[in-house]
Amino acid sequence: MVKCIAPWLILAEGSEEVLVPTPTIKKELERNIPVGRLGMPEDLLYLGTEASSYATGETIKVLGEGTGRI
Repeated sequence: MVKCIAPWLILAEGSEEVLVPTPTIKKELERNIPVGRLGMPEDLLYLGTEASSYATGETIKVLGEGTGRI
């Protein structure tokens, strides 16, 4: 099974203070994401399970329907 996962902004443990150093920046980023929040590691878990095994040879963009641009 070959997949390439291309997440935009995923807040992993210890990354929040670097990626979104202030509440204002976090709010601005979230405002531009239609789902209204930044990604979390849990949002990617499905892609590594057998349930997604039919999706092979793909680059899967995980953007929260955002543009991937700040």
